[in-house]
This record gives sequence, C-alpha cells and structure tokens, in this order.
Amino acid sequence: MKIYETINKLRAELDSLLPMREGDKERLWKKIKLDLTFHSNHIEGNTLTYGETSILITHGKATGDHEMRDFEEVKAHVVALNSIRELADNPEQPFTESTIRELNKIILVEPFWKEAITADGQPTRKLISVGKYKSSPNSVRLANGEIFQYASPEETPALMEELMSFYKKHIDDNEVHPLQLAALFHHRFVQIHPFDDGNGRIARLAMNYILLKKGYPVVIIPSPDKKNYLLALSKADAGDADAFVEYIGKHLIRSLELSIKAAKGERIEELSDLDKEIEIWKREKVNAKDKLLTRTNVNIFNAYDNSLSPLIDLVIEELKNRFGDLFLKFYTSFLVNGRQLPGSENLRETLLMKVQRDVGRSAANANNVNEEAAWCQTIDISLRFDGYKSAKANAFNMGIELNVYFDQYKYSVGINRKHIVISKAYGEKISPEEMHEFLNIAKRTTFEDIKSNVESSN
Repeated sequence: MKIYETINKLRAELDSLLPMREGDKERLWKKIKLDLTFHSNHIEGNTLTYGETSILITHGKATGDHEMRDFEEVKAHVVALNSIRELADNPEQPFTESTIRELNKIILVEPFWKEAITADGQPTRKLISVGKYKSSPNSVRLANGEIFQYASPEETPALMEELMSFYKKHIDDNEVHPLQLAALFHHRFVQIHPFDDGNGRIARLAMNYILLKKGYPVVIIPSPDKKNYLLALSKADAGDADAFVEYIGKHLIRSLELSIKAAKGERIEELSDLDKEIEIWKREKVNAKDKLLTRTNVNIFNAYDNSLSPLIDLVIEELKNRFGDLFLKFYTSFLVNGRQLPGSENLRETLLMKVQRDVGRSAANANNVNEEAAWCQTIDISLRFDGYKSAKANAFNMGIELNVYFDQYKYSVGINRKHIVISKAYGEKISPEEMHEFLNIAKRTTFEDIKSNVESSN
C-alpha cells in the first residue's frame, strides 16, 4: 500500500530530528496523554469534556457534574498509558498476556455492575471482574439490530495465546510493517473481546505499545470519527484487513506530522477543537439567562466567586509550578480600582462585604441596586518573577498581568492590557474549556517573554 511509503518517509524525517529537546518531548507527551485519554475514553461513553479531562489530568481537579466512575476512568487511563510507555522503553520487560490482564485491572480500577444483553438480546446486568478473562459470553448489538457474538469464554485462552504468538513472531523482524502488526493486533484483540469490559481501550493501548516499541508515535482515534473507526473494523471482520490497516495508517501519519512539528520546536497546540467549540456553544445557549443582568455588587461577587477566582488561582498555580524554579522569587499582587489589596482572600471578603451592605446578605434584591453604586470596576493581578537564576544570562525580573474589567453588562478578563481573552455576561460562568485556553495563552505569553529576556541579556 502507498500509505507505507508515506509513513516510512515521515519516520525518516522524524528520526533525522532526534533526539528531541526535553522541553519539546515533554510538551508533545503532555498533548498525547491528554488527547489519547480523552478520545479513547470518549469513544467508550465517558462524559467528561475535553476541558474537564485536561483540568483533571493537569491539576487533579474534578469539574462538572459526572459520575465518579467517569473521573476514575480518566485517571486510570493515564496510569495505563504511562505504564505502556515505560514498558516500551524497557528492552528487558516482555509484553505478555499477564501485561494485558494487568492493563485491564488498571483501567477498570475495581469490580462493578454493568448493563448487558444476553445471547438472545435480552437486557440483563452482570458483575464486571477486573484483570480476568471473561467467564460468560459477551456480545454487542450492531447498527442493523443483529447481535454479534465475540469469542466464547472457552475459546478465549487459546485465541489469546495464538494472538500473543503472532505478536512475538513479528515484533523483532521486518517481515510485517509495524503499522500492519499494530493494526492487526488491535483488530484480532477486538474480535476476541477477552474481558467483560475495557476491551476497546486495551486494544488501543496494546496497538500503541507496539508502535512505541518500534519507535513510532502513538495513534489517536478522534472520538468524532468513531463511525468510520467502527466501519473500518467491520470491513476487517468481513475479511478486508487492509481497510483497517489503512485507517490506522492515516492517523499514524497525523501523529508523525505532529511529532515532527514538536521536534522542530513548532507550535503543536490546537487553536480550535470541534468538541470544545460545541461544548462552549451549548453552555452559552442552553444556560443563558433570559433576563439581562447589569453591574451590581452581587453580580460582580458571583462572577468573581464562580469563575474569576478559580481561573486566577489556576493561572497562578500553573505559572508558578512551570517557571518559578527559573527565578529566585515569585510573588503576586492584587490591585482593585488601582489600589492594592493583600491577596485574593482579602478581595473576596471585601466583595462579600459590599454585597451584604447592599442587600442585607440576600442576593434576591441584587438587581434593585443601581450599577453606578457597584464598588469594583477593575482588578489587576500581577505575577512577578524576580532574579533569573542562570549564570549564562544576566539576572532580570519579569512578569505578566491579568486584567479583569466589570462593565455595565459584562465582565472580561485579558492579559497585559493588550487584548481581552474572555468576555461574559453577568450570570454566565467561564467554562473549563475557556479556562484551559486562557491558561495556555498566559503560559505561552510568559514563556515567550522569558525567552526574549534571556536572549537580550546574553
């Protein structure tokens, strides 16, 4: 297939750029970890958004109204992904059936009850065991309504042994292209469906282990492309294995192109994401208030407490953790209406005091207060980095400023007084996706300023 030529050419280009700089390697893996975890889980029905997944992985914070199991699945997938990465880097550690059972144990966390269907299509419930091959038949209802039966529990051990023999035979030879080996392993694993649950995620992890082992980047199947993914698997079921190999190959090409960009130091962050755009649109339209709210102390306090304070804390924590070790000192300062306040807690208390003074601790009459009497109009948060440590450059101080504006009908937040990044009507919350995007802009701005200062001081 022609796709092999394209992949081989891209692989050669990537190899010529290796070893990758640590910073580029780290940011590439961070993106891969987020994207693969989100899309692989989302394909299987996980309800966390891209932004919520990012915040959970990066900051360990659970946001959104979801079942606890959805949060646990995200964290477990990260552990499993890190595990296959370490395994692929270790030439002494073999990939075995025990490895696969352990991966299943990791991603499923603990036994649980799940809705299922019987062999004749009747609804039922079954206890899902972790890290063990299935003890009862499993099946899936196809789009045409038919029930597709996977390998029986009795057949599974022998079929898994046969699959692992296929892997061992070809992992160290050149008879089978790594793309073909990885894709065929994925397809045959799904046909067996050895576990009660988690088979899709394990199939994708095992496929990506093979690619990593052979020096390729991981393949990410985008969840919006689930229909084409399942169609390619169905074609392979019908005997056209090349269709699935080619499907996986197209996504491997994207991963190689992304890795090449990272190796060149180019931008790999996506400026837009369809899922992100849809989620933001839904939040704005579905949750929008019919009544226009104006600037009052209550509305300012709610905007600060529900959206601005979490955003500010997120940016401060991330920039401190990411860049603080480069400088002797990191500190923050808050200016409200141009006057200094000791910190965020003091600001919250002051805003709350204004609310209590206006409406006697009740937000019910908030809109009876004239917006002209609203106390807070601007908040400026300065994040300062003092004393660049490196002996290779002259010491310098630098910083970034977050700017919040409370206008008559909306509140806005920007960076360094140059441009507004987020603007919301009173009563609207800043979504996790928007917080993540704002954080990336703040981080990129800080990083570029540090690099510029270092270059000019040499």
